[in-house]
Amino acid sequence: TIPCAFTDWDNSPRFGKSGSVYDGVSTQKFYHYFALLCENARKYYNSDKVFVFAWNEWAEGGYLEPDQLYGVGFLEAIKKVLDEEHK
Repeated sequence: TIPCAFTDWDNSPRFGKSGSVYDGVSTQKFYHYFALLCENARKYYNSDKVFVFAWNEWAEGGYLEPDQLYGVGFLEAIKKVLDEEHK
């Protein structure tokens, strides 16, 4: 098992009522939960690996690619967590 991080997600247009919706993302929340994810990967999975979904899954809202709303905020959050781990 490898833990996974993601931003917003909404596949209800494809799956209707059976779809899943996770919204309310912010770069601050992403940073907070990404830091916890990395900590838990080491603590509970004895691993230094996590998956990050996805660079450009625009159709379902799960993307890290820079945009006009968040800029490079998600990428900066990942870098900040990794930099803090290596201090």
